[in-house]
Amino acid sequence: MVEEVIIKHFKTNVLLKSIIGKELINDDNIALLELVKNAYDANSKEVNVTFKNLKSNDDLTNSFYSDKSSKIIIQDFGIGMNESDLEDKWLNIAYSEKKNKKVEFNRILAGAKGVGRFSCDRLGEYLDIYTKKKNGNILHLFVNWKSFEIENRQDLEIQKIDIEQKFISAKDFKKMTGFDVFENGTILKISKLRSSWANEEKSNKVDKFWNTNRILDLKKSLEKLINPNQSFNKSSFSIHLFADEFKEEDKKQPEFNKINSEIKNKVFEKLEYTSTCITSLIDDTGKIITTTITDKGRDIFILQEKNILFPFLKNVNIVLYYLNTYSKIYFARQTGIRSVDFGSVYLFINGFRIPPYGDFGDDWLGLEIRKGQGYARFLGTRELIGRIEIKDNHNQFQIVSSREGVVKDKNYNQLTESKNGFFYYTLKRLEKYVVDGLDWDRLTKKAKKEPEHRIEEDSESPNLKNYIAEFEKKVNSKNWKFSPDDEKYFENQQTKNRRILSIIDNIIDVKAENIIDLYINEELIVELVKEEKEKAQESFQKIISDIPELSEEQISALVGKIKKSREELENSLNKIESYPNLKINKDTSEAFKSSQKILFSSEKDFDKNESLINKLLQQKEEAERKQKFEEDARLRVEEEKRKLEELLEDEKKKNTFLLATSKSLDREALGLYHHIHHETPKIDGEIDMLITKINNDDIKKKDILNRLFKVKLYTNKISTIGKLITRSNFNEQAKKQKLNLVAYVAQYMGAYNEINSNSELSITVRNNAKSFDTKVSAIEIAIVFDNLIHNSFKANSKKVIVEIKNVKDRLIVLFADDGKGLLKRFKDNPESIFELGITSTDGSGIGLYTARDLLTKMKSSIEYIGDGNILKGATFKITFTKDA
Repeated sequence: MVEEVIIKHFKTNVLLKSIIGKELINDDNIALLELVKNAYDANSKEVNVTFKNLKSNDDLTNSFYSDKSSKIIIQDFGIGMNESDLEDKWLNIAYSEKKNKKVEFNRILAGAKGVGRFSCDRLGEYLDIYTKKKNGNILHLFVNWKSFEIENRQDLEIQKIDIEQKFISAKDFKKMTGFDVFENGTILKISKLRSSWANEEKSNKVDKFWNTNRILDLKKSLEKLINPNQSFNKSSFSIHLFADEFKEEDKKQPEFNKINSEIKNKVFEKLEYTSTCITSLIDDTGKIITTTITDKGRDIFILQEKNILFPFLKNVNIVLYYLNTYSKIYFARQTGIRSVDFGSVYLFINGFRIPPYGDFGDDWLGLEIRKGQGYARFLGTRELIGRIEIKDNHNQFQIVSSREGVVKDKNYNQLTESKNGFFYYTLKRLEKYVVDGLDWDRLTKKAKKEPEHRIEEDSESPNLKNYIAEFEKKVNSKNWKFSPDDEKYFENQQTKNRRILSIIDNIIDVKAENIIDLYINEELIVELVKEEKEKAQESFQKIISDIPELSEEQISALVGKIKKSREELENSLNKIESYPNLKINKDTSEAFKSSQKILFSSEKDFDKNESLINKLLQQKEEAERKQKFEEDARLRVEEEKRKLEELLEDEKKKNTFLLATSKSLDREALGLYHHIHHETPKIDGEIDMLITKINNDDIKKKDILNRLFKVKLYTNKISTIGKLITRSNFNEQAKKQKLNLVAYVAQYMGAYNEINSNSELSITVRNNAKSFDTKVSAIEIAIVFDNLIHNSFKANSKKVIVEIKNVKDRLIVLFADDGKGLLKRFKDNPESIFELGITSTDGSGIGLYTARDLLTKMKSSIEYIGDGNILKGATFKITFTKDA
């Protein structure tokens, strides 16, 4: 029996359209990016993306579509299509001539899978294509995507669905599209959009507003789509976004938030002038890697090395930026978003970005995992942005059909592998430069790793947070101009440059035999040596001027520090220059020669200055020996003088005011003291009661108050005489006489404690004053302090402290108690307590008036200076002048 072979074929069910269309391309932005890339491949100089009828449309009420339907219109001015192109290429599913044709019109083609046509299905239910080749007719192709969305039809194949195609006149074209006829190009009109691109919402600030975040998100995706640094040198390409319905909203927005605008990739513009950057390029032969580190616009070094480690990679360029605090502020001004919200490292192939690599939250390179393993050593997505640029003429990196990512094959792994990949090979050099060289460009002593997140923790720089806030405000102003002098750092640039030069071989980290050429910034080398020489000279001058105040050990340490600094710099230069088999760039070699001359000159200056310092030290020692001899002789004379003065002072003390004791009094004097001391408070009480009635308007005030003042003053004097008469001669004290006021006040307060030994009030004297001789009435001084003590009693005080000190040519006495303090009603006008009849206790209001009156006559003063200064109660300040 002969076996019969029956030939079978795959059938293409109509639902294949959805599988490779809207279900495969699952992101609207990616779908639009694919259509823009098709315009680029068609050699269009520009492409316009237009939204229509988003605010108002008939999508829900019209089963078909109309002029009022929501729409996206993509117009390019490329080569256009004819009938053959439409039938054999555009309608031929999965066919793409770009797979074999990599370059056309001097452009590396961006599309390759032939899935761009189904991006239209993702975006809307209906598609109208209007296309025209140069000197050709206008073609119109209409696709109803819903015709392909028929379930449960096993026999219905995709090629059986009718698609209308026809030629149309220029008049019909303008009527159908609203556009003028173009010489060549294509318009894709997508109607009845599947997604809502703008929504009317409410908020607390306004009743209604249009949320256009999805369109702005598309704009940002389009901005990131094109790499302006790659593939567009010979052929410019621009993208424009239009949505006339939102022109009014645009007027209120900054440029980066306007919908109607030209799409520009400004992300990496000018960053090289404000940040630290590394660029590492594997050339088109795959044999040479060129790495450049640039810091704030200046090349630090350029290294050419043999590509030994990455044989699968060609035409790959990595550009990474370290953003310090200031760079992040510049970035936000330039782009309108914070760098942390922007994303991190993007992947561009043939000039177009491959999403989602680098998007916010997409850590495709594992930077954050690595950062967590060494927070103080590694860069993460918060401080690092950049791009990987691949010019792929040989399909080394295959983009997956969903247009989200590339195939993870050996090329991808050699680029991204965390231990041995080209990306980390580059990143590690940048990290060594930033961490070990710049010390993170930190702003404060403590702020490392991520400076702006440590500012609040640094108590040593309390004003830094305010400075950064003001700096950010200044940068965001309309008239701001970039000036690096506005940036403040913990370390100066010279300190950083010295450290960088000392570790440059560690940053390079490559075998000497693999180095082809090395350039180190010649200005960096020469500037450092010149700065070192100038700094050393300044330090020597400072030492010479300070020799009189410095010890020999201090001078020796300072000179040693200068010498060590010079030697460290010289060793760094010698280490680089003597690097085995190193091929140093000619400019760098010349810089080394210049630096050696400067160092030689600096060494001569060092010897001269050291010799001069030694000579000055000898002169200083001789002068100090002579001075010591004279000082010893002077001290001996002064010591003898001091002893004589102490003997004289002891004699004076024997005759001071309080020398006598109460034991020497006769019975009559003691009886008088006892009588006066006990009777005076009764008189005071009666007068206080009388004054209270006067204040209540029971009798006429003015005349009686003046009389009572004289009576009160007299009774106070009687009371004081009663206390003083037991200690000194009353007649002598009542008259003005030359008196050591310091000794008098101190001894009087002590005497008061003895006289009132049974009282609960204790008085402590803190005497920090030298003698203060002045002509005063001792009795009047006693009255002043008696009145203050009397007030303390009334304020329920248990303790009084009296502080005595000299201030220039005056004597200051502070009188403080722990009583109730000044009453609340006097807080706004404390001076009123010195007025006659005004009292802050339950007394008459005469005591403080009396004290001020007596002191004023002495050309002295008293003032209330607050509660709680020494003790919790009131504090009074008395100022005495000499010969009052």
